Amino acid sequence: MLSEIKVKDHDIEKVNILAEVLWLSDLSVTYMGSDPIRAWNRVTNLYDELLLPKLEAVSRTDSYFSDFADTHLFQELIRMRGFPDVFKSRWNSVYQFFHEGNPSTVLVRTIVNARKSFLKLNMFVGYFKGEMIYQMANEIYAEFFIGIGEDQNEISFAKSKITELDPQNASVYWGNPVKLLPSIPDKSIDNFILNIPSSSGLEILTNKTSFSSLINTMIEKLINTGSLVILTDIPKGSETFNSIYNEILSKGLTDCTKVSNYYLSKLDPATLHYSSKPYTLSFCNKQIQ
Repeated sequence: MLSEIKVKDHDIEKVNILAEVLWLSDLSVTYMGSDPIRAWNRVTNLYDELLLPKLEAVSRTDSYFSDFADTHLFQELIRMRGFPDVFKSRWNSVYQFFHEGNPSTVLVRTIVNARKSFLKLNMFVGYFKGEMIYQMANEIYAEFFIGIGEDQNEISFAKSKITELDPQNASVYWGNPVKLLPSIPDKSIDNFILNIPSSSGLEILTNKTSFSSLINTMIEKLINTGSLVILTDIPKGSETFNSIYNEILSKGLTDCTKVSNYYLSKLDPATLHYSSKPYTLSFCNKQIQ
């Protein structure tokens, strides 16, 4: 359309700017005249209509805002002297509500602060159990532990247990690791602890693409001397074991398993809920092997 207008000797630069202003107005007008509660109700009602998981409502709305709110033109418009203060104030409150509520925002802040105060930063993903991350953090108090899980009950239990820790060296987040991990800084995690009990092995076999994506992301987030630790009871040599093992090796990591099960030794086996004897595997970059 701009090409057609240009042929008729119209100022397409001006038309393009007007189009962008209209686009930004359309995207932001609802939230300029709203408050956090009404905005939240609008978002959740929309998620109900579209049958979308409310677990992602805050993070996806924050991303939606970022698509236009971070543009130079939007920032220029909202800072104009003639822009009504009431709309600016309402927009800021709604934006902050979703941005600060976004697990990714808090997760990144936690990582940055933990790196300043603790010797190592470990992230617990996979089959999440609140008791496990509490036991690890309680035993290894010089290191910081972050857990991500989709089981809301386990996350709530973990949060209640973490309050007992001294020092406070753990934090947990409700969400999908595949979606949360990409937002954290690269080279920021010392160790990933991936919990894969045999009961969840079939899920990995049937969703190899998601597992492969998770491994790729974790490798990007590991420091150069970091490691990926697999905590599992899957029988060695089984189809599931071979699939997981070979997938990790195909990403450029090498098996650097130590004789002792360092993390496993910090856990009470009775709380692991495994069907057979658990063990750990460690993988690291080939260049530091």
